[in-house]
Amino acid sequence: MNIKNETNPPAYPHAEHKQFSQEKAVHYSKADSIKSALSKIWSYIKEFAAVILAAIIYPFASIAVAYNPKKLPPDCKKVTILVHGFLHNSTAWLYLKQRFAKHPELGPIFTINLGHPFHSIETYTERLGKQIETIRKMIPAGEKLKINLVGHSMGGLVSSNYAVNLSEDADVQVDNVVTIASPLKGTKVAKAGTFCPCVKEMTHNGPWVKNLEEKVQGKSGTKWHHIGCGKDLIVSENKAFYEGHNFKVFNNLGHLGPLYSPKVADYIVECLKNDK
Repeated sequence: MNIKNETNPPAYPHAEHKQFSQEKAVHYSKADSIKSALSKIWSYIKEFAAVILAAIIYPFASIAVAYNPKKLPPDCKKVTILVHGFLHNSTAWLYLKQRFAKHPELGPIFTINLGHPFHSIETYTERLGKQIETIRKMIPAGEKLKINLVGHSMGGLVSSNYAVNLSEDADVQVDNVVTIASPLKGTKVAKAGTFCPCVKEMTHNGPWVKNLEEKVQGKSGTKWHHIGCGKDLIVSENKAFYEGHNFKVFNNLGHLGPLYSPKVADYIVECLKNDK
């Protein structure tokens, strides 16, 4: 009769230890897989909710811009302008604008409606320029307007394009450009909408985005901060940044999710506060 003694070592200790380690690894592997799957499902649920919310508030764009400041405080040294993306409008900033308004160091917060989605990014950039010129007229003569530009998706391209091509002639100092899920290196999704000028310009590795990147890399005096999203099905995170710039990935967010994210809001505020 074999009697198992708890004090005696097993006949093959290394074999049992190896088997235990393998079973433990399998256990953790399954747990990690389940956790990853649940995290992905939750990310897509949040993205779906963001899409629904965006659709509900979309018709109220004119009301959103009506809340833009009509004049600047006497001691105002800087303003922050929020630029929406393709197929969106100023209602995109419903949440983030409220968060930014709690930080007076960002200056007065403005939004813009770029118009219908069948123009070129160059046209949208000119429209942004016109709004900035209107704001510039609010400051005392002889003073230079300093601005932060925060752009979501295509709005990041519009903001960057303004900073490198129009700001100097307009006598405007762009201190910071923050891009959120922007196709800085283009997006493969653009192939489905090349009939639209702005979408064609966002073609993956296309001539327009390449030309913009060259100009951005040669621009001095402006800081760029990029945000990518790990669950973004429109702009992959590796296409949402330029080398050599600040870049942060929010792994559990999709394309619209960052517009309603407290963590993204806090990160942008820190970028804009620490610009010196």
